[in-house]
Amino acid sequence: MIYCLISILIGYVFGSFLTACFVAKKYTGKDISEIGTGNPGMANVMARVGKVPGLLVLLGDVLKTALAMGICSFFFSESIGDQAALFAGFGALLGHNFPFWRKMKGGKGVAATCAWIILYMPFGGISAAVAGGIITVLTGLLPLGAVIITVFEIPFAFLEKGSLAGGVMIVSFLIMLYRNFPGFIRGFKNEESREFQRSRSTKNTVGTIITILLVIGLFCLDLWMVNCSKETYFEPEALREDISSYYTVSSEEELSVDDYEEIFAQTGVAKAGVESLLRVNKMYLLETIQEHFYTTPEIKETIVQLVRHQERVSDARGAKTIFVVEEGDIIVTLSSYAGGWRYGHAGLIVDAKEGLVLEALTYGEPSEIRSLSHWTEYPAYVILRPKNLSEEEREEFVQYAKDNLLGLEYDLFANKNQEEIEKTHCSLIVWQTYQKAGLDLDGDGGYFVTPYDLISDDDLEVVMEYGMDYNSFN
Repeated sequence: MIYCLISILIGYVFGSFLTACFVAKKYTGKDISEIGTGNPGMANVMARVGKVPGLLVLLGDVLKTALAMGICSFFFSESIGDQAALFAGFGALLGHNFPFWRKMKGGKGVAATCAWIILYMPFGGISAAVAGGIITVLTGLLPLGAVIITVFEIPFAFLEKGSLAGGVMIVSFLIMLYRNFPGFIRGFKNEESREFQRSRSTKNTVGTIITILLVIGLFCLDLWMVNCSKETYFEPEALREDISSYYTVSSEEELSVDDYEEIFAQTGVAKAGVESLLRVNKMYLLETIQEHFYTTPEIKETIVQLVRHQERVSDARGAKTIFVVEEGDIIVTLSSYAGGWRYGHAGLIVDAKEGLVLEALTYGEPSEIRSLSHWTEYPAYVILRPKNLSEEEREEFVQYAKDNLLGLEYDLFANKNQEEIEKTHCSLIVWQTYQKAGLDLDGDGGYFVTPYDLISDDDLEVVMEYGMDYNSFN
């Protein structure tokens, strides 16, 4: 909590630096309150002082927000994650709108808000900024466009960042509505200036602004895509310890909660996986699994199809892989991505002894049973298992999958609502298998099923993980 408050304070200090006040004074010798509407913002300066001064104000408002977010992220991200950027940007918005040195009478925060949301959540921020820009150009009313920006940012925040970010964005919407409400009302009464529509020079200015925003947006999108392309391999947090005392444990012996937790921390094998090893008296495999768990792989990136990328292990680590699996288990990786979307891949174990997995890979290739060995090439994966199904029940549903889900046409946009199952994709084929058990293996309960939905579903428990932090999804 303290770091969140400090981030807000740092953001507020940066945000309270009103670029418009200094630019207007430099170019006109007057206080911004004596110019045009008196608002210390980009639109007023650009309309009354000039295009270059207006662009300087835009640049200053963007930079002060970015600096605040960058500083807080640098110092506090290890403690509070991306909340440092969230609250620093929010603080900058507060400082811009309510600067203490001007008796809380600041700007309206359009540029600062756009910079904040684009840097914090690029896709949602760019979408909101573009929506607001379109509305402004179509209506000629900047107050309306400003409010639209904050309306658009709310659902993106909830979906992409969670309830805390969504709540902060709701507050930012209320602030934007409060600061722009008078102009908003005047616009509907046709009393607000509509220079964006009437003036040719202003139209050119709007075009310039939109171009700059697009350039900034594309730059942020590129950063987002670069961030997405970073390897997803997750290093073990616990220091390696001797667990040889577990190698000879038999199924007749009872392990404690602490034992299960230690084994998981040292090998990535969770309680369900340990129980699988106990059933077949193969606890000795933990030695090899631990060695593998603490070996950082060399990862290479390959381009599969145009914008599709996959991460692969480039050393001999894969040869040491031991999968703790039973029939009906689900294996998921996030080591595949396209552009800024890390979509991942999933498969259903249909023969644990022979190492066979049912998969739907890509367009042009029908669903088929493949060797589990190719999963050794992925640098990170998690194995999941339905919680409330017995081994016999899982085997029954595996047989259903082999009888009914082989040879299906691959379709990335195939969904759960098919009267007759004709199309599928990697995560949907898992869902289609277990729907017969009344299970909706879809973490968000939506129209489509993704690997993320499988990982986050409450009906599944982790069996084994390597290079992934399963708890971060739940």
